[in-house]
Amino acid sequence: MLYKGIDVGVMKDINVGKRTAVLKYATYGSLDRDKDRANKGMFTKSWNDGFDDIRFFKNHNKQEAPGKPLRFWEDDNHAYAEVWLGTHTLGEDTLKMMDEGIMTNNSYGFDPQVSNKIKEKGMDFKQVKLWEISVLTHWGAHPESKVQMVDKEAAEIMELKQYLSKLDKFIRNTSASDESIEEVLALKQSGEEILKKYDTVVTPTDDDQEEQAASVEKEFADALYLLTLKI
Repeated sequence: MLYKGIDVGVMKDINVGKRTAVLKYATYGSLDRDKDRANKGMFTKSWNDGFDDIRFFKNHNKQEAPGKPLRFWEDDNHAYAEVWLGTHTLGEDTLKMMDEGIMTNNSYGFDPQVSNKIKEKGMDFKQVKLWEISVLTHWGAHPESKVQMVDKEAAEIMELKQYLSKLDKFIRNTSASDESIEEVLALKQSGEEILKKYDTVVTPTDDDQEEQAASVEKEFADALYLLTLKI
């Protein structure tokens, strides 16, 4: 099974009263970190043929199902899922973490069925078997750029600082379970370690420093990506 994620800011229409949320879980038409491309219509067969087989997990963990999907749809640019959060502890905690901005990212697990090779890049997915969608307690992997952009690295560090501030506020104020608080605390500590190591932006003034800056940015992005695999 393959996994694809989508960047921050894709949790929307959270209704605490009805215990539902709309997840924007896939982006069409652009290359991702692996240089693959998702396309409109690639989920249609899976939605129609195997809706009952599609699961809703936390962090791709098959042992942690906070709720269930209610419906799927798409527009020209994205795929969406409406999910319902259960009344069990995990469902309650996940709903609180989504509502308070601790969970802001989504991902999906799938198997390719029809795809073409993109020249000198990855795969162009035309039809896939969707197995699950997940909400994530971590931030998503940042796409790798061919062009060094110092402003982009600085923005990512600022985004990380803001996210760590949200985690701290959640830990101090939430009524979620102790297990979820411990999980968020571990995430905060890991993020602080990354921030301590990479909170210095290299401004390139010559070719050597430009290459160094590009290397630091990639290392920083990879550190965030590895954190997503560890959780």
